[in-house]
Amino acid sequence: LGLPGEDEKMVKNTINFAKELAAETSLFYLPIPYPGTELMRECLEMGGIRKDAAWEDYSAVDFSRPIYINPALGIKKMVALHKYAHRSYYTSVKVIFNIVKSMRSIDDFKRYAKALQAIIGLWLD
Repeated sequence: LGLPGEDEKMVKNTINFAKELAAETSLFYLPIPYPGTELMRECLEMGGIRKDAAWEDYSAVDFSRPIYINPALGIKKMVALHKYAHRSYYTSVKVIFNIVKSMRSIDDFKRYAKALQAIIGLWLD
């Protein structure tokens, strides 16, 4: 979400497309342009690479301090859209229905309950 050249409408289209697919699991990431990659080159061309980024910020777990800040969105909007993606996806009736339909055992229920706790943790951060 928030790749170089994307605006808010494009990010929301991606989220809505994921909701249409309604897979049991969906993961949303902000861009992580690693040094030497094509994505880094694009991000440098478009602007938005944080100058104060530490190696710890190149994480695919914590998106509170993204390496790349899309100039069309800004850091607050990027972080908010990332949270919105998870929240709107996992509260979608179609997604919830597909998750419930896929459960076959108490272990499945426990696994989804644990995942829900992690997702709620993302929303509260």
